[in-house]
Amino acid sequence: TAMRINQLRQILEIEKCRSISQAARNLYISQPSLSIVLNDFEKEIGVQLFTRSNTGIRPTPDGERLLSMMHEVIWCAPRQVDSEIK
Repeated sequence: TAMRINQLRQILEIEKCRSISQAARNLYISQPSLSIVLNDFEKEIGVQLFTRSNTGIRPTPDGERLLSMMHEVIWCAPRQVDSEIK
């Protein structure tokens, strides 16, 4: 689960930056590694999250819906861990 949460955070950083390269720099990982994370995640869920172009990336309509859900998961994750510890 921790790895999955980390993947979601990485993908949400891509959304925030509108650039895989910039997101990779912000996350201190290589751009190819982050591209692999995104491509593997898209293949696993069967949905393209972003359209890619020379000017950056933008969420697809399906991507917008899934990214919204991912934000909720990330927001709830720390609270869930806290409640399990207590």
